[in-house]
Amino acid sequence: MTDKPTAANQFWGRIRSRGPLWATAHAGLYLWDKVFDFLLYPLAILQYGLLWGTMVMMSASLLICVGLIYLYDRLASTQFRDLLGFESLKEAARAAGRIGVMSRLGVADNRLSRPLARFGLFLYLSVWFDPMTCTIFMRPADHYAMSPKYWSIFAISVLLSNGCWALLVYFGVESVQALFGMIS
Repeated sequence: MTDKPTAANQFWGRIRSRGPLWATAHAGLYLWDKVFDFLLYPLAILQYGLLWGTMVMMSASLLICVGLIYLYDRLASTQFRDLLGFESLKEAARAAGRIGVMSRLGVADNRLSRPLARFGLFLYLSVWFDPMTCTIFMRPADHYAMSPKYWSIFAISVLLSNGCWALLVYFGVESVQALFGMIS
């Protein structure tokens, strides 16, 4: 009897071999994200106001995310393929959908639920993550190219994510300023 590698064994093997690289890449991206969101964004809102500060930061977000998508797609043909582990997560989700219980439930098998689930995923990724992450997750697994469809997803995500974050930062800045105004 030979041990045939299962999809689960292959997935866990990939995590063991690529985990440190993924952790390092995510830590760097996380740190940059926090500097951008909690330091640069409030400074721009304070310096330029809500409208112009948002425009400055939205432009910066667009340029940075385009650069990151370009880098992510270019790394696909190197040893750093799937640097962030996103493709592995998409493959795991697809495999989980084929598991007996999941497929028997048939939750996402009708005409309405799939588009609604994709729209919900898009909103979640746009609001809680950056446009690069949203766009990469909305593409199929092992798809390292931007088509007009994915550019439109990216553009809408840039507008939505920056618009929501700008309003949140603006109200946060205004609240802190009002609090300091009451104290002094």
